[in-house]
Parts: sequence; C-alpha cells; structure tokens
Amino acid sequence: MVCQKDFFVKLRSIILISLAALLLSCATTKDITEDKILRGNYLKGLILESKTDMLLMYDNYISARSRALDKVRKYGLSDEYKGVIKKGTKLSIIRVELYQHIENGNYIYPMALVLDGEWKGEEVNLHYTSKSSNRPENDSYSIDILDVDPEVFEIVNE
Repeated sequence: MVCQKDFFVKLRSIILISLAALLLSCATTKDITEDKILRGNYLKGLILESKTDMLLMYDNYISARSRALDKVRKYGLSDEYKGVIKKGTKLSIIRVELYQHIENGNYIYPMALVLDGEWKGEEVNLHYTSKSSNRPENDSYSIDILDVDPEVFEIVNE
C-alpha cells in the first residue's frame, strides 16, 4: 500500500510539473485589427512606402537599424537576414496582432504584405520599424501601443 501511495505522489508531482512547464511555454496571438485603441494608427489596407532600406530577417521581422544596414553593406548578409527591402518599396497593412506570452510579455505586431520589389508577396512584421504611440491610452495598458514611424515609412493613403 505504501509503495502504491508513493507512486501516486510521484505521478502527481510529474503531472503538476509538466502542466506548469506547458503553461509557461504557451503563447497566444489574437487579431486586434478592429480594436481602435490597441492597433495604434495601423489600419487594414493602409499603404506605406519605405523611406529607407530595411533588413528582412529570417523570422520575417523587418529592421531599419542603420548600424545593421551599414554592416550588411560592408560585409554582406549574415545568417540572420534574408535580404534587403529597398527604399521606395510599398507595403500594405493586412492585420494587427496581439502576441501574449506568460514569460515574454505582450507585444503588438503590425503585419504587412510587401506589394512590390524583390520581396513582393512576403508577409512581414513591422514591430521593429514602429514607434511607441504617444496616445494617453498607452499609459493605461500594460503594453506598448505602436504607430507608424514617420522616419521609416511615408503613409501613402489614409
């Protein structure tokens, strides 16, 4: 009887640890395109034109960091990047996502479709090319609401 009790205690411990590990690794993504506050000024169908070259990463984030661009121009693409999205490339906002993770936190991901150039048809994440919104609502949410960064993109239509 004691042996069977020990078995169930160990089994319960293993199940609880497994559940805790599963919950800690869970992430959810929710479409917030219609949420007028959380989406910032990203609207579905908004057309943006890049004012600078941008790096397309393998996870489909894009980055306009000048230091990284200078390295790519000098040494070529590293394993981190797929290629360069050229200045003047147009993108269309297709949705805005809220990414939630118990350990990593909450992030807003403006998603766009590249409309022309070498990467036409590629779906990209504009998180790193966005700026923090200065709306008053930004302080009342535990998340950084994002807007189009006017140093990176020109809004073609509104």
